[in-house]
Parts: sequence; C-alpha cells; structure tokens
Amino acid sequence: MDAKGRIGIVDIVFYLALFIILLWAVLKAAGIIHGPVYIDMIPFVSGAFALGAFYSKINESFKTIGKMAIDIKKLDSEFNELNLKVNTELTEIKTNISYIKRRK
Repeated sequence: MDAKGRIGIVDIVFYLALFIILLWAVLKAAGIIHGPVYIDMIPFVSGAFALGAFYSKINESFKTIGKMAIDIKKLDSEFNELNLKVNTELTEIKTNISYIKRRK
C-alpha cells in the first residue's frame, strides 16, 4: 500500500505469489498434486516473484526516505535563516530600547 492506502501492482504481485505458494503447499500436503518437475517448481517461481515485489517495495521506501531527508535539510536551512533574522531583529530592538533608556 502507498501512503494514501491504495494497493499497487507490486502489492498484488507479492500477495498473489504468497497465496500461490500457500495453495501449492496445501495441495501438495493433501496429496492432490502429483506432477512433473515444473509443477514442483511453482513455489520457487512464486517465491522469486514475491522477493522481486518485496525488493521493489523496499527500494520505493528508500527513495521516499531520501526525499524526506532532502526536505528536512531544506527545512533546517530555512529555519536557520529565520533564526538569524529573528536574532538580528532582536538585537536591533535591544539596541533601540537601550538608546531610548539613555535618552530618558
């Protein structure tokens, strides 16, 4: 699922692959599946698809984290600029107050 709660194609591939592995295991344990080698390879192929989908989701998460880190750096820079402006204004106000007090 993405940040908005929508299910993407990668999620569908991942859960479908896991379902196929589970279904194959149940049918094999029940003795329903008796077949050639390519039928016995179903869990491996499904596992490969599941791993690919998992890798894709992890990669997408790292990209999102990278974008967030850039945004945080930008916010930090903007905060530092604002802090500098506030300190400058505060120093100016203190100077003006000091000047006013001396005039009295």
